[in-house]
Order: sequence, then C-alpha cells, then structure tokens
Amino acid sequence: MDKENNEKDEKTENGVTVMKKNGALKSFNSLEEALADYAANMTTWQRVSSWIRSRIIGRVRHVGYWLRCHLWDRYHLVDCGYENPTGYRWGWNDVDTLMLYAAFELLRRFIENEDGLEELRYQHMAARETPDEWFSGAKDPAGEKQASIDERLHAYNEIKDLWQWWTKDRTLRHASIASDSGWNTDELYDQDTEMLCRLARVRGYLWT
Repeated sequence: MDKENNEKDEKTENGVTVMKKNGALKSFNSLEEALADYAANMTTWQRVSSWIRSRIIGRVRHVGYWLRCHLWDRYHLVDCGYENPTGYRWGWNDVDTLMLYAAFELLRRFIENEDGLEELRYQHMAARETPDEWFSGAKDPAGEKQASIDERLHAYNEIKDLWQWWTKDRTLRHASIASDSGWNTDELYDQDTEMLCRLARVRGYLWT
C-alpha cells in the first residue's frame, strides 16, 4: 500500500497539475499528457479561435514583421558604410576589407543601438554584488563564480578598447600614413587583423 502511495506521490510531484474551470485540480504525468487532455476537451469556439490565432493573426503578424524588417529596422542587413570612420560609404571593396568593416559596424550597432556597454557594466556589477542570486543554483567548488565575474569585466574592457581603437586610434593611424610618418601597409593590415581577432574572442558577450 505504501509502495503504491509512494509511486502515486512521485508521479504527481514530477508531473503537471492543472486547475480546471470549476476550480478542481487535475494531475498529469507529463506536460504532453496535460496538453492532450486540454485538446480533447476544447469547445468548438476554442478550436475556431485557436485556428484563427494560429493561421490568420499569426500570418498577419508575420507580414507586419517582414515589412518592419525590410522597410525600417533591416536587422538582417549590415551597412559597411554607415558612419564608417575610415570614410568609406559605398562602392567596391575586397571581401577582406568588407569583413573588417562589417564586424566593426556590428560592434557599433551593439554599443550605440543596443547600449551594450552599459548592459555589460550592469551585468558585471550585479554578478559581483549578488553572486548567489546571479549564479542561482550553481556550484562553486573552485571559484567559478569569481572567474565568470572576472571574464565579464575583461570583456567589458576589451570591447571598450576595441571601440576606442576603431573610432579614434585607427583614424589617427591612417592620418599618420598620409603624412609619411613611418607606418607601412603591412603593419596596418596586421593590426587590423589583430583587432578583428580580438573582437571575435569577445563575440560571446555581444548580446543584450
């Protein structure tokens, strides 16, 4: 008897409990079972309204989102000439150059449009001040929480330095080329590549 009760309790604990319209509680062994029961007991109006939401309203929203993305926000496009500090605005460029421009245009979008640096600063401060809440449920036998906090701070400083280089230092560097101050194109290209690699290494923090 106790075994049967224990098995019943275990199923209830690991399953899903749903409140019916009449206030009664009904337990299921899984979410799939609960959804199947809901579908089996749907009224005709519920079925019609569900079909309208999924087939008509859903498609209208999709069309609206398509128009928004193609006419206004254009999330799927990267304009390599938008506020490019090198002076490039449009026209032919080799792929190796466009790769650099596109990567740093995405960095500009992260910092200016999404306020990404402020978000990273907030995350670092929140993780440092309330680590138990920030890393809820995480075990920390070897200082993994502190390591994560340090990595977040490093990413913040790295992204900030890269933005400084792209918007100011690189422009000054190119100005020095024009005045024949001793830089050669190989050194410039190698530095561009180094900065592009540094940006790729902090890619995992470029989200909000």
